[in-house]
Parts: sequence; structure tokens; C-alpha cells
Amino acid sequence: MLPKDYYKILGINYRADLQDIKKAYRLLALKYHPDKNVDGNYNDVYFKEIQEAYSVLSNKDKKNVYDEKLWLAGITKSENEELINAGWLLNIAKELNNSLIRMDKHSINYTALKSYILLILTDTHIAILLTEKDNTINAAIIKELIVAMKELKKTNLDDIYEKLTLIANKEYSLLNLIEKDKRERKRQYEIEKWQPIIVFIIAVLLCIFVFILGK
Repeated sequence: MLPKDYYKILGINYRADLQDIKKAYRLLALKYHPDKNVDGNYNDVYFKEIQEAYSVLSNKDKKNVYDEKLWLAGITKSENEELINAGWLLNIAKELNNSLIRMDKHSINYTALKSYILLILTDTHIAILLTEKDNTINAAIIKELIVAMKELKKTNLDDIYEKLTLIANKEYSLLNLIEKDKRERKRQYEIEKWQPIIVFIIAVLLCIFVFILGK
């Protein structure tokens, strides 16, 4: 799932400064405030989106994080594009796991999570990692993403493993780490697949045992 485009909600461009953001918010808030509109729920919903957009874009720290997410999703260009390096990608991977820790596990959108991981592992980003050749950072990125992938239950992850293997760049310890995770995931999948059958068999055996004892 792509992030909401707060710039479009406020009707401003991606290079808008704080003054432009405040001006756009004031105009839209005046126009769509629920107290001044009786056209139904649409204006209420839109006004909440306007407030949400302003709360992010008017806060410097929130805006910086949001702008990077937009860039990562391919919606806009990052002003700090020249600063994108292995360290930046590692921070993005760490931020992803920090978000997953705070998130309700039952509310995780697996499709969106997988897409986000693949956005971190674009061909351009992999090229940067292979060019910089920092095995310590590459190893840390692989480990962070393997942790994030644990939330992707019953999902085909061959494409992600393939990209992680490229980052490992024939480093035995990293390749072994990736293969170990693949084996553990396969084993867990087999356990989950057979678990209902095993539970059923145990239940039947217990019933037979109770029946025998009752005689």
C-alpha cells in the first residue's frame, strides 16, 4: 500500500516550504471545516485528511521521514538523493523493524510489507550496496530484513531471497545466514501445514483411549 500523498491533499507541490503549507492548510480548513458545511460526511472525512496532512508536513522531523517514504515509494524525488548510501538503507531497514515492533501483529498488511521490503531492495539500491562493498553494513541490512520477513507468514519470498543473495555478494557467512532462514521458514511451513492433521489424530486417539477405559 502506497502512503497517502499529503502534498496532493493540500494542493501544493513537493518543494513547498512551511509558509506554503500553512497557507494551503488555512484556506482548505476554512473551506471544508465541518461547522461551515452541511453537505454530509464527505467534508468531515476530507477535513480530517487535511488536518492529518498538515500535522505531518508542518512538523520538520515528521516531514523528513514522510518525504523519504514518498521517495522510497517512487512518488517523488528526495531532496537528499545524493546522500543515499549503504548507511541510509540500513537506517530505513531499522526503521521498518521499529515500526513493526510498535504495530499490532493482526493489523499488518502482508502485501504492503512485502512491497516495502522490495522497495528497499530495488536494483538501484543493490547497485549502491555492491559498489560501496561495505560487508558490515550489507550484513546488517540482510539481518534486519530477515527479521522483518518473519512477519510475512505463508508468503512466497523467493524474489526477496534472490535480492538478499545479490547483496551477500558470495560472502559465505551471509549466504549461509540466508539459506538458514529459508530452511527454518520451510520447516515452519511444514509444521503449520501438518499441525491440524496432527491435532485431529491426537483427538481421535484420545477419544479411543477414553472409550477403552470406559469399558
